[in-house]
Amino acid sequence: MTEVKTFDLKKLHQEEDYGFHKLMLIETSKSTDPKITEKNLLYKSAFTKFDEVLKPGGKNPMTANLTSLDAERDKTYSSTVATTRAMIDHFDPDKVEIAKAVMSIIEKYGNPTALGYLEENGVLENLIQELKAYDNPLPDDDRPVIESSAITYERLSAIGIKDWVNHLEQLNNQFIALFSDRNAAQAAIETGASKAAREAADKAYRELVRRINSLIDVNGEEAYADLVSKMNTLIDYQLSTLAARSTRNAKKKKLGDDDRPVIE
Repeated sequence: MTEVKTFDLKKLHQEEDYGFHKLMLIETSKSTDPKITEKNLLYKSAFTKFDEVLKPGGKNPMTANLTSLDAERDKTYSSTVATTRAMIDHFDPDKVEIAKAVMSIIEKYGNPTALGYLEENGVLENLIQELKAYDNPLPDDDRPVIESSAITYERLSAIGIKDWVNHLEQLNNQFIALFSDRNAAQAAIETGASKAAREAADKAYRELVRRINSLIDVNGEEAYADLVSKMNTLIDYQLSTLAARSTRNAKKKKLGDDDRPVIE
């Protein structure tokens, strides 16, 4: 039976957890079932408090370099979008199909450049992850498929945005590192009111999931299939992030035990 998947939210970084809840609420708020909206209102309220706690730190420009890097990140995002949009008018129909599919992914996330620092970081991280997955899809992937195109791999290169996306990822990583040392920032954010606010949002989300899965047990899955599918798609992206991080950490550990010269 179809049901909303579960995973350990505690494994997400702070900005990932924030971005996940923000996107999830877009989907869960579409439900008109009173028994779901009851829990969703509590979830939305908890997330609002989480958002309010993060905003003061997320919007505080710490240095001129931080502000400059954010501006460069925003410009790179805008250039990526503009290049993709221009390719929709390309003479090659395969590239047109790719550009349209990429634009549908970009538009799903809205414009992150007007968001607070941590919120923008989380949204861009999710966007970049999805674009890379679309670039070289795995077998049986449920992401957009180009039916008429012979281009099945290196799709971003085909429309000239691969370098833009890589540069955007580099800037996004540099920004969050400059904002504060990752470990020190996480330790600071995960204390006091912000830690309690995150835990409250996570708890409210889990209660909503339990309510939806309980309704499926009682009423069957048909009425909830669309909602569950969209929720599970977002969850799958986060699971992919965690799996990729685990793989990177394993490789780093292996390299750390290697006595050969390391190329920095």
